[in-house]
Amino acid sequence: DLDVTQLDNRTIKSLFFQRVRYWPNGIPVTIVALERTTPLHEEFSKNILKVLPFRLESTWSKLSFTGVAKPVVRVNSVSEMLSIVSSTPGAIGYIDEETKTSEPNIVFISRGES
Repeated sequence: DLDVTQLDNRTIKSLFFQRVRYWPNGIPVTIVALERTTPLHEEFSKNILKVLPFRLESTWSKLSFTGVAKPVVRVNSVSEMLSIVSSTPGAIGYIDEETKTSEPNIVFISRGES
């Protein structure tokens, strides 16, 4: 198992921009993301990935449409995010840092970070 808390921001960006499609153990990366209109998704895009949400969405759509990467799994809530990430081998997602979890493949977002 890989603990994303060990990953630097560059690697997190490479994973979420689907430049890295497999974990070092060979398991395919599955991106799990909140719906595009949620404030937490906007914060993640802007503060962690340093990109406007519509640019991220455009990248994901293009990679999925061309068959280069598998589609992003969309969820409606943090609890759904945790459930999918914990039950899907290779999945990675993000939540706010106030939410407590022991799930290793979650990127935490610090509120108010700029």
